[in-house]
Parts: sequence; structure tokens; C-alpha cells
Amino acid sequence: MAFGSFGSKESRQAVPLALGSFGSLWLFGSKESEIQKAILEWLAYKRICHWRNNSGAMVSEYKGKRRFMRFGKVGSPDIFAVKDGVCYGIEVKRPGGKQSDAQREFQARLEAAGGRYLLVYSIEDVEKGINQDNGGGGSGGGFGSSGFLAKNPK
Repeated sequence: MAFGSFGSKESRQAVPLALGSFGSLWLFGSKESEIQKAILEWLAYKRICHWRNNSGAMVSEYKGKRRFMRFGKVGSPDIFAVKDGVCYGIEVKRPGGKQSDAQREFQARLEAAGGRYLLVYSIEDVEKGINQDNGGGGSGGGFGSSGFLAKNPK
């Protein structure tokens, strides 16, 4: 599986994303969508049950009528994963990105229900957050009662 198929425009800055035993990956650009794609591919490679959680709104027209449609839960994380019976909500941010109030509220509700919330900036953050339950973890991030909040690299 190729993890580096995200384009390499010379104007973009290289951002390192660790892949555990695979060494480091330098992902060109720091767009959230590129980081998400790398994380989704890593989760698939590790055979961890997961899905991309799209949310937002759009306006469309059907039979001459304009319709407003909202999909997904406001504040819900970008990715959901389940490993060893634990539900993880994974919110992906680019370096310098911050959670919205709605995302913090969703985090509190997921953790209150027994789920784990991961605020991540890289594959390495996801790996640390998921492995925390299995004696993994490591330095660099703050661990809440049910969550992993990685250090913002900016």
C-alpha cells in the first residue's frame, strides 16, 4: 500500500507523519484532508475497523424546489474507529488547528458514554492514542480520563 500518494507540489511544506515500525513519512502539505487520508490508510493497513464521518450541510435543487440538507452530527469527529470493543472518535487537525466549541461538547458526550476521543495531528498521535489502552502511549500528549489530546505542533 502506498502511503505517499498525496501529491508533492513544490510550494507545499513537508510535514512528518510517523508510521511506527514503517519509519517516517513526509507528507507534502498540511491540509487536514491529506492527514485524514493518511490516517484512514494506516487504520486500514492495521485492520482496525473504522469509517470516515462526514458532516456538514448543502443546498440542492430537486424538481424546481431548493432544499437545505444537513448531514452528520455537528461537532462529531472526522473518523470513528473501534478496536478491542472501544469506540474512538478521531478529530484530525492540521498543525495550528483547534477544536471548536461543538467539537469539545461532542468530546465530553462521547467520553461520558464510555468512548475515547482522540485529537490528533498525525498518524503517530493516532497510534499513541489507540495504544494507550494497551499499555502504550508515550510522552508528548495530554491524556484525559477517556481521551488523548496530542500536542499541537505549531
